[in-house]
Amino acid sequence: MKLSKLIGQLQKALDKYGDISVGAYSKDYCGELGEETETSEIYFRVMHDTGSDLPGVSMDEGEAEVEKTACSYYGVIFYQD
Repeated sequence: MKLSKLIGQLQKALDKYGDISVGAYSKDYCGELGEETETSEIYFRVMHDTGSDLPGVSMDEGEAEVEKTACSYYGVIFYQD
């Protein structure tokens, strides 16, 4: 993913959900990274704490939007090994 695309998705999340927390999952192999080609593709999703199905709400263009409900939201960056 290009930085510009991630920034765009993060801006959409900020506009829609406010200044929510964002984290990544998981750090198990962070010490083994040697160069960019060893990185994994990432996927940004907005999750909420009501037990919704993964992978959450995408901020990517063209994917269905989910209406905001009264619950706490947080952002997650998933990666695929």
